[in-house]
Amino acid sequence: MRKYELAVIFNVKDDSSALKEKMKAIVSENGGTDFVEDDWGVRKLAFPIKKQFDGYYYFLKFSSEPAGMKGIKKTLYLEEELLRYLILLDEHKHVFKRKNSSKPTPSKVVDEIQKEIPHNDSEGKNAPSSESNS
Repeated sequence: MRKYELAVIFNVKDDSSALKEKMKAIVSENGGTDFVEDDWGVRKLAFPIKKQFDGYYYFLKFSSEPAGMKGIKKTLYLEEELLRYLILLDEHKHVFKRKNSSKPTPSKVVDEIQKEIPHNDSEGKNAPSSESNS
């Protein structure tokens, strides 16, 4: 199973709660599981889409087999209530944590970043020396 993220922009005039349930139903009918929602609400669009200046942003993360994605894309393409949609392959494992999971502490984040930075034992070789050659 792969992890995906569905980003959807609804028309503000439509019932957002019904459309959110409809998106979950579309994904689950095509084999999607492990839903994590992120509801951004109404936001101003960067440019008008279908003569609309505001849109309701909704994100749904889920797990699915790649074969089920064709059915999801086909169904979303035919939905008239959607202004835009985008399905991304989510390769970041840390993003799929549940809401009740503990957040990483700043010291853990710093430790992870320091592990990723390559440390060079010969740091002083190219640095100018403080000794004078007189």
